[in-house]
Amino acid sequence: AVLLLCGSGPLLRTLLALQGVDAGFGTGNVLTMRVSPPHITQGARYPTQDALRRFYDAVEREVRAVPGVGNVGWVTSLPLDGASLTMNLQIVGETRSNEESTRPSVTYQIVNPAYFDTVDIPMVQGRRFTAADVTGGAPVSIVDEAFARRYFPGRSAIGSRIAIRSIAVTPT
Repeated sequence: AVLLLCGSGPLLRTLLALQGVDAGFGTGNVLTMRVSPPHITQGARYPTQDALRRFYDAVEREVRAVPGVGNVGWVTSLPLDGASLTMNLQIVGETRSNEESTRPSVTYQIVNPAYFDTVDIPMVQGRRFTAADVTGGAPVSIVDEAFARRYFPGRSAIGSRIAIRSIAVTPT
């Protein structure tokens, strides 16, 4: 019992300290939910990406119609959730490595245009996504400050090009 009490003191102090850390996104008045279309694995009800997109658009419309809902944003996995998509990248025009196996890998999320406003993530440079940033349009991305510092030291990432190749999905 004494050992448990001695160990719980530092743990409690750490948890209290973590409550005061700015996570970089807002959590007040935010409701999260996980949405999985029925029969998605069989592909029967949603045989194409377009059909699946229509399903998620309908979910977004329904949630937005609920009284009291101010904004609706979605993301492939929530911050700090641990699930992520991974890709290899190459900064176009740089000669760091042309060999696929030695390219750096990074994780990414797919979000809708309202996501950053919904969870109150500030935009330091550049612009937010818009409805014009859709499949079939010019590919665009938003990178965080750590990515910009690592891959674009001393210069802006805005207007730069990266070549990507999806390599894995980390299960939840």
